[in-house]
Amino acid sequence: MGASKLFHSLAQRFLNARIRNKLTLMVMATLVLSALLFYVINATLLIRNGISDAHNHLHLLADVAGHNLEAPLSFNDSKSAQEVLMSLRANTEITHSVLSDTNGHIVAQDQQYGVSSKPHWLAQWLPVQQSISITHAISTDNKMLGALTIQASLANVWQALITQLLQIALIILAALGMGIYLAHRLSILIINPIQQITSTARKITRGGDYSLQVEKLADDEVGELAEEFNFMLAEISQRDQALQASRERLDFALQGSNDGLWDRNLENNAIYFSPRWKSMLGYDDHELPNQLETWTRLIDPEVRENVQLQINDYIQGNAPKYEAEFRMRHKDGSWVDILARGKIAVDANGLMSSPRRLVGTHMDISERKRNEQELRIAATAFDAQEGMFVTGVNGLILRVNQAFTEITGYSANEVVGQTPHMLFSGTNDAAIYASMYKHNVVPAADEAQNQVCHLLSGRHDASFYAALFANITRDGGWKGEISSRRKNGEIYPEWLTITAVRSADNVATHYVGMHTDITKRKAAEDEIKHLAFFDALTQLPNRRLLIDRLQQALVSSARSKRLGALLFVDLDNFKTLNDTLGHDSGDLLLKQVAERLTSCVREGDTVARLGGDEFVVMLENLSELPIDAGAQTEAIGEKILASLNLPYHFASREHRSTASIGITLFNNHETTQEELLKRADIAMYKAKESGRNTLRFFDPKMQTAVTARANLEWDLRRALEKNQFTVYFQLQVNQYQQIIGAEALLRWLHPERGMVSPLEFIPLAEDTRQILPIGQWVLEIACDLIKTWENNPATQHLQIAVNVSARQFHQSDFVNQVRQLLQDKAIRPDRLKLELTESLVMDDINDTITKMHAIRELGVLFSMDDFGTGYSSLAYLSQLPLNQLKIDQSFVRNIGVKSSDSVIVQTIIGMANNLGMQVIAEGVETEEQRIFLEELGCSAYQGYLFGKPVPVAEFEKLLGISAAS
Repeated sequence: MGASKLFHSLAQRFLNARIRNKLTLMVMATLVLSALLFYVINATLLIRNGISDAHNHLHLLADVAGHNLEAPLSFNDSKSAQEVLMSLRANTEITHSVLSDTNGHIVAQDQQYGVSSKPHWLAQWLPVQQSISITHAISTDNKMLGALTIQASLANVWQALITQLLQIALIILAALGMGIYLAHRLSILIINPIQQITSTARKITRGGDYSLQVEKLADDEVGELAEEFNFMLAEISQRDQALQASRERLDFALQGSNDGLWDRNLENNAIYFSPRWKSMLGYDDHELPNQLETWTRLIDPEVRENVQLQINDYIQGNAPKYEAEFRMRHKDGSWVDILARGKIAVDANGLMSSPRRLVGTHMDISERKRNEQELRIAATAFDAQEGMFVTGVNGLILRVNQAFTEITGYSANEVVGQTPHMLFSGTNDAAIYASMYKHNVVPAADEAQNQVCHLLSGRHDASFYAALFANITRDGGWKGEISSRRKNGEIYPEWLTITAVRSADNVATHYVGMHTDITKRKAAEDEIKHLAFFDALTQLPNRRLLIDRLQQALVSSARSKRLGALLFVDLDNFKTLNDTLGHDSGDLLLKQVAERLTSCVREGDTVARLGGDEFVVMLENLSELPIDAGAQTEAIGEKILASLNLPYHFASREHRSTASIGITLFNNHETTQEELLKRADIAMYKAKESGRNTLRFFDPKMQTAVTARANLEWDLRRALEKNQFTVYFQLQVNQYQQIIGAEALLRWLHPERGMVSPLEFIPLAEDTRQILPIGQWVLEIACDLIKTWENNPATQHLQIAVNVSARQFHQSDFVNQVRQLLQDKAIRPDRLKLELTESLVMDDINDTITKMHAIRELGVLFSMDDFGTGYSSLAYLSQLPLNQLKIDQSFVRNIGVKSSDSVIVQTIIGMANNLGMQVIAEGVETEEQRIFLEELGCSAYQGYLFGKPVPVAEFEKLLGISAAS
């Protein structure tokens, strides 16, 4: 017997067992499983704690020995080291110790051969760890000297552990025996009273004697059950007597009536049906139970709800009478047309103030309904605008209307006497024909069948038509979409409704078909669906379809426990392609990107376009472990990057593009789709900040950073109008330490945050274009100060350097802004110096050269800030009207530390001198740095050695002190 059969047999025996045996077995099983679980948990904890204590003890010994070995290692004293190792023999569990230096050479070692590593006999055949070893690093003053490796036996540990486990096992066995005994006694106390109740109920069922009583054995719940059982027997006996008397009265009243009678108790929905009521439907009196469900079950389901509403309206007083017509199912399966009338029974005083009973009759009106039906057939078939045809039970068409001819192209003469095959489709004509009419008495002629075989469209097979006509036979009709063929051979979709016309005895006499051409509607639906869910350019799923699939993926992930991933792909510098090669080339690129993304993922994954140059890749069924899922996603992401890095070909031109990818993982449906897209978007921007052409995973810290940035942006937009900005000035001196000017440095004193770092808000101002009004404001402050200093001999020679951002400089009217500012302030233009970064200059070199020459002609000076950190071209550098190069502080800081930076500083000074430019070094903080720069020929300095950035009032005090000296 197989394992599955054995298990099934045991389960069946358990289900068929007595309750006493089941209860005993269940309690025993629960106790055994609980004891086993308790034992396993204790064993696991003991083993884990025992090995952990051994490890801790070994680490403590190694730490103590390590301190004693520092000196022998430092002086390479192997003899002293050997003595320390031998001292470890006091711990009998240690079997081997080795001391090695930083090169891995053994300095000393000791083998304690007298120690027995043989564990307890029970642990010898268990797959457990027999010994442990640790390696302890030995260092002093943060200098690594070597390492001590100690190996110890676990024999004593296993000896103690197994002793404890055996004690626990004995205690568990004793408790288990006691529990089994108590469970057996409990089952006996519960089952015996229940058996007595069962025996009494069996006697009553077989003998029908309701006078029997159950003995109450106890005052517990089982005793209460016995009392309620006895009370129930008394109630049944009384109701049985009342029912018998009522039935006799009703039978006497209906002897002279040919209609069926029903009597419904509105308080408890009890109902009575007379024998005549039942015989109308073909049943004997005993074949139908007097239940409300009997009535509702036999009524035509299509009108069942409406009939119930009519009754309720009458009971509630909303209708003057209850009268309804409906069909009821006969015993032979046919339908019987019924006219039902009902009236609320009056109380003893002849009033209907509180209706309790509704009494009524049923009249068979099937004959009248058949006559009415015959009249409706013709009206239904030919008064409609849709195409109509009428067939007999043999399937031959009897009549069609004009709309039928217009839709199919067949005239009445061509189709009358034929079958509807010419309208339907199939692949096996003979099988279809047989399946349609195999239950009919009159088969269609072979000749008629052959005449219509060539009219089938081939879109549906024989099983489709078999199901169609089986549905008509079962339900009396069918409706649905079907493919048909016109007379000219054109295949078109249509909505077909077929209804069976039945006789009084519920036998189908005719079939009425109605069909509507839905070609235009289908085309419109397909077009609307495609436009709604797919991108028009790339034919990829759009955002709406992505959200729908993502919702399904979240539910699937929660169920399967497998992770999924979203990859937000954004093309780098896509705007540049559109601006240079045109939007047609951009569209071609997007199409090729869509193809490459699709080729990089699996068949079940989704690639969608959100719009512009943004794509999303959704991966499903990744690993259940986040680390593995992340590795799988990263591999696909790298594959995408590699594919998108390949050259793109547009006609005769070749273009290269890269992409930045943000990734977020998901594994449940608690996170919304929009939140996941937002996370992937944040990670994508993190990839762009990391240099582009790379990928980054979402980190919750990203979300915090984005929120903080949004708050800072909101405050930044109001900072200028609230006068929260100020300008600090930092001294610039020559080689004689005379003040020659200052650099204007923007500072933001926030009312709540305090002083906000420029490194935090300047990039944000650039991104939000707030740098434009802020930069203009700084220029105006600098020009106002230059104007103020013109009348003071101590300050009229000073220059003020102002940093100009890339966004500010590349404004189309920036030159005009500077010109207008010089005219409005009426200052000497050579006292204003604009500092530009290398990245700004090289961003659009032609525009930069043009604007710099235009501004230089106004008399304004230029300094290249942070020189040496970018990728300036010497060819372009010679074309720029620069007056000064500023050595970046990162190079100055490393003077005397990194020889390469010193060489760079020397190169910059030499190149500037050869080009006729001044050189100023920023970030000078020590006298050694100043002396080194002076020796190389640097003539100007700026840094904390000479003064920190200070407000204008403090700066002017410094100027006054300098002038006095």
